[in-house]
Amino acid sequence: MHYIGMLACTLPLSRGLPLADRSAVTVCGHLASVIALYVVSRQKMSAFRAVAGSVLMGGVLRAMHYIGMAAMRMSAISHYDSLIVLLSVVFAVLISLTALWITFHLRDEKVATGWRKIAGAISDGAAIPIMHYTGMAAAHFTPSGMQRTWLVP
Repeated sequence: MHYIGMLACTLPLSRGLPLADRSAVTVCGHLASVIALYVVSRQKMSAFRAVAGSVLMGGVLRAMHYIGMAAMRMSAISHYDSLIVLLSVVFAVLISLTALWITFHLRDEKVATGWRKIAGAISDGAAIPIMHYTGMAAAHFTPSGMQRTWLVP
């Protein structure tokens, strides 16, 4: 989803994302999955474990998006609206919390479908796109004569 979202970003300049940087973003996506699977596979999920897992997942999702943004090679300078960046992180954490909670509580349900499982799947899949597009709303690009190689937001 992240790469398709990045392709949807229209800028009046050329841009690219090197393979090594795409690998770092991919590792972040896998790490978010590992965190989620670890949290929901425990015998019990306390409120602390749910919140800790969602903060870790939200942080990894933030890293995935902003590493990808920082790794883009283009002749422009990125500027970020701090309040919207913070909002994107809050969304990632809250949606991750919801997804973990629903997934944990529905994991033993024998019925393959149902409105609760569908709601859980939508919630699970919502964290990355909502965080991504909120993060993209935070980004502003100023054309530059120099090719940017690395700029951390």
